[in-house]
Amino acid sequence: MFLKKHVPDQYIQYLLAVDNRTMLLKKDFNNLKYYKMGFEGELNFYNKIKHLNNLYIIWDLTINLKGEAQYDFLFVGNNKIIHIDVKNYTGLYAFENGNFISQQGYVHQGLISQLDRAHRKLELFVNQHRLNYKVTSKILFINPSVNFNQIITDKRIITHKDVPNLVQDLSNFSTNEMDKIVSELLLKLDIFEESERIHYYPYDQLIKGVRCKQCSGIGLFKQHSQRTLRCLCGLSMSKNDYISQAIQDISTLKNMPFSTNDLFEYTNIHRSTLKRHLKKHCYKLGTNRNALYYLKNE
Repeated sequence: MFLKKHVPDQYIQYLLAVDNRTMLLKKDFNNLKYYKMGFEGELNFYNKIKHLNNLYIIWDLTINLKGEAQYDFLFVGNNKIIHIDVKNYTGLYAFENGNFISQQGYVHQGLISQLDRAHRKLELFVNQHRLNYKVTSKILFINPSVNFNQIITDKRIITHKDVPNLVQDLSNFSTNEMDKIVSELLLKLDIFEESERIHYYPYDQLIKGVRCKQCSGIGLFKQHSQRTLRCLCGLSMSKNDYISQAIQDISTLKNMPFSTNDLFEYTNIHRSTLKRHLKKHCYKLGTNRNALYYLKNE
């Protein structure tokens, strides 16, 4: 069972919201690109293990034990802690001196040393709490398109081909009260990482509209029935969810209180309907036409 799932920080949440609504600065563009690539791999792995309810799972943990270490996935059960570091690399790679070198010559340095460092901190955690637990750490190259130009003998390195056996092994785990305590101790060590400073792009220059989760198109939903809207790609969305998403979008993109008119321009939904949702999801500042709204912490 999952005790924690990954949630992007405020900086990434903003970039995901503003993506394709304006031209991003190079730094923002690259940070979003690398996040998407990494998250795609982690989500791929998550979808293969999300049914496991027989052990404790933590998705995304950062701890500070005499230095920081970040963990993609931790599994706790059978008096074991298993750490899986997911990489979503594609293409052909050589493995030399602990480095992965792409066909284009790009060198991914220190992946093994980073894994070893994170592994040692888990062992330190085990020793500090005098636990009789075995720690195992592996790098998982999850993308089916990744290949190596040699046989990899390091048992810490696995690929998508090894995932079925890994999932089968994990499905045979069981848990006891101590496993739960260990998982909760790990979660208590989770630290808040300060995100990048956000460069807010001018709201009036952004492309407005709810983004479709199927085709990623923006502002393509049209009224389909009294209670639903439909994107040009065919995906339907309830009017309630559509308005709720719009309120969340504007709150993120504008980063300040907004008006009913802002929401109308974003959704093209009748104002009386919008006001009912604003009353439910937002706090109100001011009265009448000058009223502004900001999202409740729900």
